[in-house]
Amino acid sequence: MPWRDVGGADDWRSRGKASKPPASGGRISALRVSRTVASAGTPLYGQVYQQLRERIESGSLPSGARLPSSRALTRTLGVARNTVDGALALLAAEGWIVRRVGAGTFVADRPTD
Repeated sequence: MPWRDVGGADDWRSRGKASKPPASGGRISALRVSRTVASAGTPLYGQVYQQLRERIESGSLPSGARLPSSRALTRTLGVARNTVDGALALLAAEGWIVRRVGAGTFVADRPTD
C-alpha cells in the first residue's frame, strides 16, 4: 500500500502548533535573529547567545530566573532547535546558565563585583 498524506486535524504536523506561547514574562519575546548570516556577520546560534547574555548581564534576566524550554525558544525565534541548543550549551559552558534535567534552565548566580 503506497504512502499517502491524510492531513487533517489529527495530522502529526499540526500537533503542538496551536499551543499557547511560553510563559516567559516578556523577557524573551523581544529576542530577534537575522535570517541572513552574511548580513548579520554572526551565525544564528551566536545571535541567540549574545542576546541572552546581554539580558543576563543587564539584569533583565536576574539570577535564578527560569528560561523557556529550548522548544519554546525555537518557536519564539523561528530557528532550529540545534541553534537554540548550541547557544544554551555555550552559555552553560561559560557559567551564565545552569541546565537541570527535568527541572529546566536557569540563570546562574553571578558574583557581584
